[in-house]
Formats: sequence, C-alpha cells, structure tokens
Amino acid sequence: MPEPVGLDTAALSGLTNRVARAADELTAAVIPELDGWTGSALAELDGPRRATADVRRLGATVRQWVTGARRSVDELLAADGAGADRLGPR
Repeated sequence: MPEPVGLDTAALSGLTNRVARAADELTAAVIPELDGWTGSALAELDGPRRATADVRRLGATVRQWVTGARRSVDELLAADGAGADRLGPR
C-alpha cells in the first residue's frame, strides 16, 4: 500500500513565486555585445546574441515549470478539499 505523502502547499507556492521572479529576470537578460572591437575578429562574434537567446529560452522553460507547479498545487488543493468534503464530519 502506498505511503501517504504530505505537501506544504504554502511553501510550494512561495517557491513558485521566487522561481517566477527568476524566470522574469532570465527572460529580460541581455548579454552585452563587444563594443570597440571594430575590425577585430571578435567584432563579428555572434556569441552575445546567441547567449542572450539561450538565456531567454531558459527563462521561458522555467516559466513553464512555474505554470505546471502552480497548476499542480491548485489541483492538489482541489483534490484534498473534495476528499474532505466526501468524508464529512464524524
């Protein structure tokens, strides 16, 4: 028989809020381009733009995690409430 598992939904909600703020920072990040390297091989590097795109994709992935975690919390709370309603007072 499976063991019962407890989940602190308030703590998980707090965590998702902190992770959501991190995702916002990631999607807003801009890796600066190299200025002052005109004529240098470094002036043609696409690295900063690619790094910015990669960091923003990471931010979008983190946002998807936040959405899934929040949905899970909502569904767990709803299931817990439905179970409590079915049991009723004794």
